[in-house]
Amino acid sequence: MNNTQINGSTIYTSLVSQGFEDKANIIVRNLSIELSQSDLCKHFEKYGKIKSLKLETFPNGKSRGFCYIQFESKEAAEKCIKEGNGSELEGSKMEVMIHQNKKERFGDSLIVARP
Repeated sequence: MNNTQINGSTIYTSLVSQGFEDKANIIVRNLSIELSQSDLCKHFEKYGKIKSLKLETFPNGKSRGFCYIQFESKEAAEKCIKEGNGSELEGSKMEVMIHQNKKERFGDSLIVARP
């Protein structure tokens, strides 16, 4: 039922696992807003088995132009980065890189504003 449309909303399903390999998580930016999550799954599965893929969307359901992918192995993620970064998909030149959380990107200097 993954990527199934029900009452105008898309259902996203994935298996939850306790352990995962950090280096198997990537972010893909600069995607065509015309691509669906299903389109992306079909495209990126050539690099290796995908555990989960999440296309980020606005509240109205329109694509925000980036997605997160978790592969089963870091080797699949590395292959995707090597072959996919800078390649074109539906007329957009993709940026493919390892996903890092905010603390990894900004270190201890990260300041979070609280309301």
